[in-house]
Amino acid sequence: VERSRGLGDVYKRQVYIIFAVLSLFSLTLIFNDNIWFDEAYTLSLIQHNYSDIINILKSDMHPPLYFLSLKTFCSIFGYSITTTKIFSAIGYIATLFLGCTIIKKHYGSKTSIFYMLTVGAVPMMLYFSVQQRSYSWSIFFVTLCFIESLLFIANKKFHHCILFAIAGLGAAYNHIYALLAAVSYTHLTL
Repeated sequence: VERSRGLGDVYKRQVYIIFAVLSLFSLTLIFNDNIWFDEAYTLSLIQHNYSDIINILKSDMHPPLYFLSLKTFCSIFGYSITTTKIFSAIGYIATLFLGCTIIKKHYGSKTSIFYMLTVGAVPMMLYFSVQQRSYSWSIFFVTLCFIESLLFIANKKFHHCILFAIAGLGAAYNHIYALLAAVSYTHLTL
């Protein structure tokens, strides 16, 4: 019993070490001025006021949540390429943080470690983690939506249903493909 308790403590520490390393690795990617056309669109769009952003997006295919959130973040921390990349990196870090919190709580430290290593092992996750597009936040909302749908199915607790709905709305208003994923989880849950 003493040996298994010692291993459990090791796993608990490893969860936070893995989270810190993967988070810092993502943050090291923000220190460049490389942008591509879609990112230039984002940088241009957030220079407008909030009502103009909504009006522009009415004729675009992108839902407004990411752009309005990014504008608010930049209004607080300044308009720069680094600031916009930090905002996207926070979405990636939030996705990793689900491993330290919800997944660890409900599925244990080993599953939490496996989750974070899996997220960190996907090369496109790091690539998207610093793009000034809605991808990292879409991944966060879709992942949270999925986790909460599983917890609601398993536990039938109302707070999981509320978090599922909030994450689903976050996904839906963040990106079209995230909307499709959230709708599929809704179908799964119902």
